[in-house]
Amino acid sequence: MLLLNAGDSAWMSVASIMQARMNMVRVWAGGVYPPEAFLDACDTAGILVWQDLMFANMVPAEGKFLENVRGEIRDVVARLLKHPSVVLFCGDNELSVAWKNWGWQERYDLHGDDSIRIENMNDIHFAQDLATTATLSGIEFTPTSPLSNWGNAEGLKSGDLHYWGVWHGDSAFSSFKNNVGRFVSEYGFQSYPDSALLSHYIDPKELYLGSPAMKRMQRSYKTDKPIWDAIKRELGKEPKTLGEFIEDSQEVQAKAYRMAIEAHMAAQPHCMGTLFWQLNDCWPGPSWSLIDFEGKWKPGMYEVQRLYGR
Repeated sequence: MLLLNAGDSAWMSVASIMQARMNMVRVWAGGVYPPEAFLDACDTAGILVWQDLMFANMVPAEGKFLENVRGEIRDVVARLLKHPSVVLFCGDNELSVAWKNWGWQERYDLHGDDSIRIENMNDIHFAQDLATTATLSGIEFTPTSPLSNWGNAEGLKSGDLHYWGVWHGDSAFSSFKNNVGRFVSEYGFQSYPDSALLSHYIDPKELYLGSPAMKRMQRSYKTDKPIWDAIKRELGKEPKTLGEFIEDSQEVQAKAYRMAIEAHMAAQPHCMGTLFWQLNDCWPGPSWSLIDFEGKWKPGMYEVQRLYGR
């Protein structure tokens, strides 16, 4: 999964994709549409592009907004159609599984007419508009990703799967082996970037374990707990300094991606796709990325390169 932002070098991103021996990248729905330079680079390099439409939150599928959405779909498809690298359009990221499985109706008090409007957005408007436009363009489409929620056996049988038992579900890395879908399009594990990078963005005096600045860098609701637990469980270590913690977080992240990709590749031909979350980063902090904010590869990226090069 690729995150694009104003500071990205399109050719640098594609160069890393090539060096890691990948042949496909997904441009995620929570980012921005790619510039022509990125698509030109993918065309030249032979990198396949899975393009999400930029819908990663629930929105009203009615009135002027819906007209605007239809215009966006037409314009995006028309612009990307000339690029042979673009092989799949996807309507949104996780909106269908979120609505059906994550308790949003109760949490946000979406009932009655409000609920019907959301159902319409998920099941009718976006899917129909995308299907019509994509079909006319000759490019494959899927209305949403994934088609089934993780933890549901149906997700292992057909369509694409986002497996988040590791990280969000607190599962051990061994669970990757028993949760292999036909096309695993999201999975991952966090690590911290090197302290040298962190020192460019926070006061070096705050570079110690448990500092307020370091706590603010962690934006996951899970906090750093999954990293600490995995370091102890998977590596048998208990880091005492920030340097040790960062190094161990990167080592355990590399192990997570290695075990996941090995499981996916061993399950061929049942599984014929493995796209991890995530390739690069849009900020200088802990995340699931294997390339940090300043473009440096983390150890996990070398594991990906080795495995994809087999």
